[in-house]
Amino acid sequence: MNNKISFYIKDFISSYMPKTRNMATNTIKTYTNTILDFIKFVDEKKLKIEEIEVKDFNFELIEEFIKWLRETKENSISTVNNKIACIKSFTSYLIIRDLSNFDHLLKIKSIKMLKQAPNIPKYLTEKEVELLFKSIEINKYDDLKHLTILVVMYDCGLRVTELCNLKKEDIIIEKDYVKIIVKNAKNQKFRITYLSKDAKNILQKYLKEKGKTYETDEYLFVNKYNNKYSRNGIYSILKKRYKDCKEKCSDKSLFTIEISPHILRH
Repeated sequence: MNNKISFYIKDFISSYMPKTRNMATNTIKTYTNTILDFIKFVDEKKLKIEEIEVKDFNFELIEEFIKWLRETKENSISTVNNKIACIKSFTSYLIIRDLSNFDHLLKIKSIKMLKQAPNIPKYLTEKEVELLFKSIEINKYDDLKHLTILVVMYDCGLRVTELCNLKKEDIIIEKDYVKIIVKNAKNQKFRITYLSKDAKNILQKYLKEKGKTYETDEYLFVNKYNNKYSRNGIYSILKKRYKDCKEKCSDKSLFTIEISPHILRH
């Protein structure tokens, strides 16, 4: 049996997560980044990842790694806790693959999450949301598209990935309302949400203009390359429109928080 941690890291990333567990791409990316941090930590300790064995992957080493994340990388408590969760998941995988190290690997899973002060929820006020939408002047098709993206995300409380994955077939327009079928990443579950009357009018205007373009009909929103938007693409639109609105706003007591799609949908 191979006892090198590097062997199991490679198998965890290339086979176990995407094939055995069928994890989402973003989850795999998060786990992989944590492991890359661990490799960097090991390197700074003047150790070689290729020489570390499973028996060396222990409670004490992970405690040092956590300390390094906080003090050297200056990660926030929430970020460190996410990485602890990733390490515990990798540890569970190691236990399955190497029962001979069961006892000391199980000890790693007992590591506690770091305590943090409760977060005060951040959100935009109704006035700020109204000003944000009104600040988008419709001079060209992209302006209308950006407004529709933000209105639909806000009105339906959509996650970014849900917004990106919306297809035209998911939009059912009736006389008095718009029903939207929101599917998860694997299309295995769905929920129904509805648009307000004002949002419906904006969406219908957008769909009419979209029909005059060369954009694909598959996805509701696509970028300039005719591909569905990425999470970063949506974030860039929101960040730009929020910044423009903030600069136009004379009331400096408004728009004081750092915007994100998560904040908009709440």
